[in-house]
Amino acid sequence: MYKCAFLGCGGRARGHAQAYQHVEGGEIVAICDMSEDLLNSFGDDFKI
Repeated sequence: MYKCAFLGCGGRARGHAQAYQHVEGGEIVAICDMSEDLLNSFGDDFKI
């Protein structure tokens, strides 16, 4: 299993997260962002 954390939840992170969903055995386990709105939106979209 490959675990991944994202520091920042902006546009570039979204692109990486979409690509990471295709990694066999990959799992996004943590996210952080200074913007609570971006953090919540990203978490909702990627079920984190």
